[in-house]
Amino acid sequence: MKTTLADFTAAHDSDRPILLTGGAVVTMDPSIPDLDAGDVLLVGPQIIAIGADLRSDPGHGAAAASALVVDTRGAIVGPGFVDTHRHAWEAQLRRSIPDVSDLGEYVMSTLAGVAPNYAPEDMYIGTRLAALTALDSGITTMLDFSHNSRTSAHSDAALNALIDTGIRGVHASMGPHFGE
Repeated sequence: MKTTLADFTAAHDSDRPILLTGGAVVTMDPSIPDLDAGDVLLVGPQIIAIGADLRSDPGHGAAAASALVVDTRGAIVGPGFVDTHRHAWEAQLRRSIPDVSDLGEYVMSTLAGVAPNYAPEDMYIGTRLAALTALDSGITTMLDFSHNSRTSAHSDAALNALIDTGIRGVHASMGPHFGE
C-alpha cells in the first residue's frame, strides 16, 4: 500500500516514527557517509538515525518496526535546502514580463506598475505558490523578502500562506516602493 501525504502528516503530528527506506541517502555530514540505498528514521522534526538497514539495527530496530514506512527507492533522500531571499508575493508574475531587460525596467513594470494593485488575496496566492514550488524543489525553509507589504492584512495573508503550506518560513515585511 502506498503511503499518502495524510498518512505522513498524521504520523509526523503524533510523533510516530517515520522510516524513509530504500532511497539514495545524501547526508551532507562528513562523519556519516552517503548511502546508495539506505534508511532515514524520523520522529517529529528530528532525524533519529541514518543507516543501511535500520530495521536490523539493535539500537533503532524497535522504532523502525513501529514506523510508518515510506518507500523511497528510486529517489534521493537529503536534507532540505534553505532559500534566504525569495520575493514570494511575485510568484504568479513569473514569466509574465518577458521583455524586462534590466533592473530599471523591472522596478517600473513590477514595483511601480503591478505591485500597487495587489490586494491581500494576491499576496496569499503569490506566497502560497512560491512556498509550494519551493517545497516541490527540495527547499524546506525560506525567507520571504516581502517588499509589497502595504497593510497588516497584506502581511497576514502572506503569513497565512506560509503556514498553510507547512514550509518553515520567515516573513520579512517591507513597505512598498511605490504607492501607498
